[in-house]
Parts: sequence; C-alpha cells; structure tokens
Amino acid sequence: MKMSPELLEIAKFIGHKDLRSLLFLQSLVWEMQPELVVELGTGYACSTIFIAMGLGTGHVISIDNHMDQAEDIDIPLANVEKCGMTDRVVLKTGSTFDSGTIVRREFPDVKAGVLFMDASHNKKDLWREYQAVQPILADRHIIMIDDLISEDTSEFYRELAEGYSFCAEFPYHNGSGVIGTDDDFNDIVDEAANSAS
Repeated sequence: MKMSPELLEIAKFIGHKDLRSLLFLQSLVWEMQPELVVELGTGYACSTIFIAMGLGTGHVISIDNHMDQAEDIDIPLANVEKCGMTDRVVLKTGSTFDSGTIVRREFPDVKAGVLFMDASHNKKDLWREYQAVQPILADRHIIMIDDLISEDTSEFYRELAEGYSFCAEFPYHNGSGVIGTDDDFNDIVDEAANSAS
C-alpha cells in the first residue's frame, strides 16, 4: 500500500513507531472494499486516513467526543485535508454511544462493512458502543478492535468473538483483534497481514 509523506509525518508526530497495525487496517479495508467504514475514536485522524487510503469508492465516518485529548476536531480535519482525503472522510464530534444514530444521519441507506473500535478501553463502554453501531453493520462485516493489551478491551474482544464465525489476534501496536461474520475471512485477513509485514 502507498503511504504519503504527509501521512508518515502525522504517524510519527503521534508516536507510531511501528506502523504495522495501521497498514494492517488499511489492507483489511482494501481487501473488503466496503461502502462504509465506521471508526470509533478519531484522535488525530491517523488511522482514519489509513482507512481512507484503503477505500475504493467508499467512505469512512469517524466519531469522537474529543474530550480525552487536548486537540479538537480542527486538528484531525487539517490532517485529513493535508493528506487529500476529504472526499472519503466524514469526521463527527459526538458520543460513540450514539454512533448508530450519527451514522444513519450521514449515510441513511448504507450499512458498514468494517468497524474499527479504538475509542473506549472500558468493557462496559465497549459493549455500549457495539450495541449502538450493531444495527448499522452489514450482514457481512469485520470488526477490528485495537489495544488488546488492555484487560477490559481483551475481555470484550473474547466475549464478542463468541458470537462470530471468525476471530484472530495480531501483535501489532498494543494488540489488535479481528472478528468477522464469515469463516472465509481467513484469506482476507491473511492477505492483509502479509501486506502489513
């Protein structure tokens, strides 16, 4: 996958020394080619941009309350513009607990084929986020959960995976988990992992 110098600069600025988790996410999106990706937790929009670069004609909507960080939405917006991804990215300030409603307002007739969860690391909050977004997930979808190093996040991942046909963990960044509706996601996830290596 191609990476712009602007995107590398943003990744370095926020402290990403190992880009494999971001490249893996980008490759996963590339392999899936969903109409819509929902990202919970925007931060500086680094992962948002990686997702957008993996999209063909789809969009990514990223939702964050921007209360845990010093930045407001202007910084992620500037980063998206700097990387030329404004045509594929929608950034929204709001509660991830209201993500389903927020997504429906922006994309009323589209279901999400990929969900990237990187907002909360509290198990109870993760379940609330999932329950909010679950109605707008496509029948065939993949969920990537970041930061499995967190005990709460890891427990949530394992519990959620029990209701899905596919799950796999990767040691990227602080641990990444992928859950999918179909057994045949193994090839897609393997290809994304090979691209990230």
